[in-house]
Amino acid sequence: MQPVNYTPEDLAPILAWQMSPQVLAVRADAPYRNLAELVPAAKASPGLTFGHNGKGSVTFLAPTLFASVAGIALQDVPFKGEAETIAALLGGHIQLGSLTQVAAAPLLEAGRIRILVTYAKVRSPELPTVPTFEEQGFKVPIQVPVGMLFAPKGTPGPILKRLHDAVKAIIEDERMKKEFAALKQVIYYMDAQAITELIATERKTYLPILKEAGLIK
Repeated sequence: MQPVNYTPEDLAPILAWQMSPQVLAVRADAPYRNLAELVPAAKASPGLTFGHNGKGSVTFLAPTLFASVAGIALQDVPFKGEAETIAALLGGHIQLGSLTQVAAAPLLEAGRIRILVTYAKVRSPELPTVPTFEEQGFKVPIQVPVGMLFAPKGTPGPILKRLHDAVKAIIEDERMKKEFAALKQVIYYMDAQAITELIATERKTYLPILKEAGLIK
């Protein structure tokens, strides 16, 4: 991963406005229907494979964290994109696919896959029957990608407030909510303080994993 010449403290958070739920899926004919059934199968056959969009992405981090928490060994298989991951999953070349909700939803509707868990802290309104990690008894400190708006450090407070209020009004508009639902995306609001706390938590959670994977110094 490329080094950058700034830190989170150099940015002034304004608000979060969107999140992109991601999920762990299996083929529809797989023997496990949830994580409680996956874990003993993984212990009996160490090295079940999961495809993802590249080391460093949440599609890599979430299953890696889950495997650590659950005490199982999963083998990650990186792909260049979701199309390749999905082809490998449906073709039976990998057992698990770590996918975005956008890619998984039509496959689920077509009855081609089963989704075991959503990586978000709360269930997605577009996949209301898919439980989270914690709902299934696994404390996996993961947060899916969140769209956030920042300004340079030192931006005057009144400007930050005006930007915050304008964008918040947009995401609360019913027309915008319909557009998001059509795209299988989720409107997700966080204020500046919540963003600051989330970044601090994510750095503490993910940096050790990224270092172990050899992605950062």
